[in-house]
Amino acid sequence: MNKNLLFVVLILTIGLFLVGCEAPADDGTRTGSTGTGSINTQINDDLPAEEKIEQQQNKIIVEYSASTKKILGKNEFVSDEAKSGMTYLILDMTITNQGYEEFSTNPFYWNVIVDNVKYDIAFVMNLDNELGTRTIMNNGKISGNIAFEVPESVDTFEIVYEAFQTYNIEYIQK
Repeated sequence: MNKNLLFVVLILTIGLFLVGCEAPADDGTRTGSTGTGSINTQINDDLPAEEKIEQQQNKIIVEYSASTKKILGKNEFVSDEAKSGMTYLILDMTITNQGYEEFSTNPFYWNVIVDNVKYDIAFVMNLDNELGTRTIMNNGKISGNIAFEVPESVDTFEIVYEAFQTYNIEYIQK
């Protein structure tokens, strides 16, 4: 009998503990999200007005020109030749940070979309003036090239930047 009473008390104690640990009600609070930084600006509505204005004024400017090449280069060890039906889309970019504490040029953050297909960077050894991974501080500016292996039929594309932070990015064709 004492074991049954002890079991009931234990179950009631656990039940009361669980009721006290219920999830808080949804009060509509939002947190920041990650996503593409392509052209869209994401503003956190929960910020004070002054911070919203400051966030809207921060901008990354990407000036770019594009060219295509079937072969980037050959040497005795490596041949950067695009696969059959493909070509290298080379973006010559100048990136300026206007207002953010820092901005990373990590090549893995860049993609291009061609005909509704997203392409990652191409792993090539013979790219002149490679952009590489750099951190651009506020008011900093850097230039370099990045390459993507895309279909030879490419005539239009969209540049996409996806990192762990959302940026207001303005793309300007040179």
